[in-house]
Amino acid sequence: MTAQRREERLIEVPASVAVTDGTTLQRYNLSEASNLVLTTPGLALGDANTPRGAGFRIHGIGTSVFADGIEQSVGTVVDGVPYARAGQGLADLVDVERIEVLRSPQGLLFGRNASAGLINITTPLTVSSRT
Repeated sequence: MTAQRREERLIEVPASVAVTDGTTLQRYNLSEASNLVLTTPGLALGDANTPRGAGFRIHGIGTSVFADGIEQSVGTVVDGVPYARAGQGLADLVDVERIEVLRSPQGLLFGRNASAGLINITTPLTVSSRT
């Protein structure tokens, strides 16, 4: 678990976090980011007027994006790299170690301000490079 940018046990994290591991994604054949709503309570996918504007909502809180320059209130980070544009976080989930959904406001700990929460995606490449 890396919700605070360091390895720690889930029970020690002082925030509400839902974790889905890569094995679960494979077992249920969940290969799209939009499928995360099936494994994470309180997570929903909000529509927008353009396909690139769709984004996640945590407990009903999220940004309705109407232009490409608007940042979402639910951030997406893949291997420590924040995605700034709406819709970038909706990529296919290929070769994923784990996905952590942090259900509280996140300051700049992950490189961007996310007022509703954050989806932190970690791949096996990142995990093996840490050891």
